[in-house]
Amino acid sequence: NNGDVESVEGNVGGFIGWSANGGAEIISGINNGDIKGSSSIGGFVGYNTQQLTVTDSINTGNVVSFGSTHAAGTSGGILGAQRQDASVRTATITGCYNSGIVSAKADFEGYGRYNPIMPQLYDNIAVITVSDCYYLAVNPETDLDAYEGTTALALDVFKAKDTRLADLTFVTVTMNKPENAYVSVSAPSGSVYAKTGSDFIATVTPVEKGYELTASNVEFVMDETEGCYVYEIDAIAADAEISVTVEAVIIVDAVITPGADTVVATGTLLPYLANGITDYLKIA
Repeated sequence: NNGDVESVEGNVGGFIGWSANGGAEIISGINNGDIKGSSSIGGFVGYNTQQLTVTDSINTGNVVSFGSTHAAGTSGGILGAQRQDASVRTATITGCYNSGIVSAKADFEGYGRYNPIMPQLYDNIAVITVSDCYYLAVNPETDLDAYEGTTALALDVFKAKDTRLADLTFVTVTMNKPENAYVSVSAPSGSVYAKTGSDFIATVTPVEKGYELTASNVEFVMDETEGCYVYEIDAIAADAEISVTVEAVIIVDAVITPGADTVVATGTLLPYLANGITDYLKIA
């Protein structure tokens, strides 16, 4: 697959959106397209509920889960999500590679599940086997995203693992987040490789309402439906660094009078979204 796949719904994959009714097998597949959707987003398969096997396959596309209103997303470079409630539901991923950026919007509590191969599972009954899988990382020795059966590799080592990877080119993107700020920056956070010419997308979710964010000198676009800020670089062609800064603080001990358009509190110029007040207010 060389085409981008995007949906406002969930269960989106480069090959299969929802694998059910007897399962599916993918052998020596390549996905180069960017895959985007709300939740359960995968480079090859979005959501698996039966028997899935993916072998000797490569994902180079970016995989982006925007989540839903105030809800976290799930995404994986190969598989986006796995139904977990029975042992007959199996997923076997063997000898696969991912160089795409995998990201999932976090909710207001900072939770979002994503992984270069597939998201971590909890309280799992399904039988999951991941082996001999590799993904690209700027700092593989300190990378914490490794799922059991996967290994992070530096660029030269990664490209040498398979002849199908040899001609890929990348730029480096560094995503900085503010210290001690109540925001959650979706993956990528820190430094990552982005495939030259791909679209780079980052989402930033305030953990508490009342924050406004900028990315360098470019404003994030607020997605009112999803409750997060989205920043995108189209067809990235050079190394980039993005710094997220918090330009407002939470109003503390504010007193709201029903029907009034003023806020009584001690503070400075702050945004507050209550009782229909959407503009900056000068706090007395």
